[in-house]
Amino acid sequence: MKPIDIWLLVFPGFILLDATGPAQVFSTANDEARDAGLPEPYRIRMVSPGGGLVASTAGVGVMTEPLPRTGRALAGSTLIVAGGRGLESGA
Repeated sequence: MKPIDIWLLVFPGFILLDATGPAQVFSTANDEARDAGLPEPYRIRMVSPGGGLVASTAGVGVMTEPLPRTGRALAGSTLIVAGGRGLESGA
């Protein structure tokens, strides 16, 4: 079974917990599956519009890959957008 891609989209000024909280939930689900002898059900991807290092409001940066430019790459996936000032300002 192919893992489901979880795309965690961040912008400069995102709230750290809004990205790392969901990442941890899916990571724990992978741990539980692995402990049960099952394949990991999720592939977690931290993304931003241009990729690279993105700073949170807490000053902690996360390394991201570029968000795919086509919806086809996201088909059958889950997209989570982290909240924060980066969204409020339209960045």
